[in-house]
Amino acid sequence: MIHYLIEVFYRMKNKYKLYYLKGYLNEFYNYHKLIELSEFEKSYKSYKLYMALKYLGLKQISLDNRFLFSFLTILEPLFSAIIVTIRLTIVMMQKIRCGNKVITINNTIMLAAGLTSFTKSTLKFLKIPNILFIKSPFTRSDQDYMAENLLHFISFKDIISSYIGSLHIVFFMTKKYSKRDTLYRSYSSFEFFLTCIAVRKFDSGGNRFITCDIIDRWAFLVSNVQSHLIFIQHGKMSDKVKYIKIGTPDVAYYMSTEQQKVLESNNFLGIPKSSQCLNLFEFTGNEFLLSNGKKDVLLICNTLFIESEKRIISMIGKYDFNLYIKPHPLTKNISVYKDLATKCEKVILSKGVFPKVDCVISYDSTLADEYASVGAFVIRYDKLDDITAIKKLLIEKLIVQ
Repeated sequence: MIHYLIEVFYRMKNKYKLYYLKGYLNEFYNYHKLIELSEFEKSYKSYKLYMALKYLGLKQISLDNRFLFSFLTILEPLFSAIIVTIRLTIVMMQKIRCGNKVITINNTIMLAAGLTSFTKSTLKFLKIPNILFIKSPFTRSDQDYMAENLLHFISFKDIISSYIGSLHIVFFMTKKYSKRDTLYRSYSSFEFFLTCIAVRKFDSGGNRFITCDIIDRWAFLVSNVQSHLIFIQHGKMSDKVKYIKIGTPDVAYYMSTEQQKVLESNNFLGIPKSSQCLNLFEFTGNEFLLSNGKKDVLLICNTLFIESEKRIISMIGKYDFNLYIKPHPLTKNISVYKDLATKCEKVILSKGVFPKVDCVISYDSTLADEYASVGAFVIRYDKLDDITAIKKLLIEKLIVQ
């Protein structure tokens, strides 16, 4: 692997392309581990198609169709090249309209696409002054924050350079990995390279950076700045996957001491100069709880574990509980949960709603750890020898007591 990365470095002659490649490889390793732990029994290519369809909210088609994957492999680079060219045209027009702005100094820079409800609460708690949010083209950001368009700070030459680099990535990824992978979305490398150039220009003048990214291309980009770097963890990391390590932040805020050990040994090149463990989880949306005197049970879901979730819902339905279903944030099509019949009261919770309940049932998720950190009774079914043991634990906790 090391020799391969060195080879790619000299072939690409651009550290930003290397960041993109390392991010891709880390996500490839991460997805393989997730598939191993999940109930998904098809190929990795099938998994990528499954995830794409799930994200789009579309019904699943046959995931064993070799003709379909061959067709996608042939058309994907052409399709991506067309998208990149269209995006180039859009960005050039936007650049003409927006003009230029002076690079500011003594600010704390954060990519606006990384904002989440957790990140916002953390930033509020830390009271970091002069935060400048930078928004990349074609990426969504929170409207609560006034983000600066990065096109203000780059030139037409930078845009053309990013376009050429993106075309190289589009065809390189297909040539190198088409036998084992598909649906790279490598057209997104265009806005990534635009962001790389903007970050480089802000990487001076007493500016600081904040990041929440750990394994992807954005993590490699921001963790290698020369300026002061603050890392805020959002998302549980496993020590079972050996990732390519990113840089080392100057200051790190972790979810727990256990996660601190994992990140410092498995994800960072070195040890941060300063670190702290934060527990900022707060209950929200208690108004969505049913006022009927029954016990409240929250099921944290991910459609990769849908068969286990169906069995759990069936078990819970035999008892007089209120069941609250929390779909994964990336699950757009939640009809699979709406259609599951159950005798108990059932409520599907939306994003940003984390009510105080009597019991939480989950796979090994970040949200389960956050509930446990505030004293909630959490059952992790991935740690049970038999999923039917949930029934015994529920009876002991909610009925016998």
